Amino acid sequence: MKFTIYRNYNFGRLLLTEDIDIECEGEGTEEDPLIIIPSEKIPTNFFLKNSKIRVILKNFNTHNISLISCLNVTIEKCKLNKFFILESHDIEIKSTSCHYLKILKSSYINIENSFFERVKVKNSINKILLRDCTINRIKRNHFNNIQFDKCKILNPYSFKSINFLLKDNKRAILIVAVITIIIIVGVILALYNFVLLLIFIPVLIFIKWYFSFKEEREVRKRKKLE
Repeated sequence: MKFTIYRNYNFGRLLLTEDIDIECEGEGTEEDPLIIIPSEKIPTNFFLKNSKIRVILKNFNTHNISLISCLNVTIEKCKLNKFFILESHDIEIKSTSCHYLKILKSSYINIENSFFERVKVKNSINKILLRDCTINRIKRNHFNNIQFDKCKILNPYSFKSINFLLKDNKRAILIVAVITIIIIVGVILALYNFVLLLIFIPVLIFIKWYFSFKEEREVRKRKKLE
């Protein structure tokens, strides 16, 4: 059966979407689901959009997969960097590892026997179930949106710790660079204000002296006239 997946790519300053037609086994029904497996035609980063048929994605080792407005999709035995679920429902994840899982405006998500480095759930309140999963990092205020069953949560957190911010070199370099720029700008502004103050004070003193001198001279003139 022919099925269409999508990928985004940059053309100059434009972000464009490419449709990619692939041949898959299955008919997309509950009894005979459409099965998508890695092939040379499938890019490293891709997404499914507006799919309503029964789809299973298996054995992917890719950078990024997204589901946008999809129903009845199962992810099995994949190793992903990012997996994004947006406005999708009746989604299953089985025996999968993922660096970053983000669930947004979705419901009826069942996840089993999987590992996630980071999990973020937002605006999703209907039946998100994790069973026999391990999660390294998840915000505490996301717990209310998820039902856990025999899961391990290694590092729940309420805010981004400094260790997390400095976890990789690029992030650390960026943070140090921003802080350094802020300090330099602050020092320059302080010096600028100090120099202005040094100039402004003598000017004030001179103005005060000038008007005092002028007033004294007027007083002397009046006394002479008297």
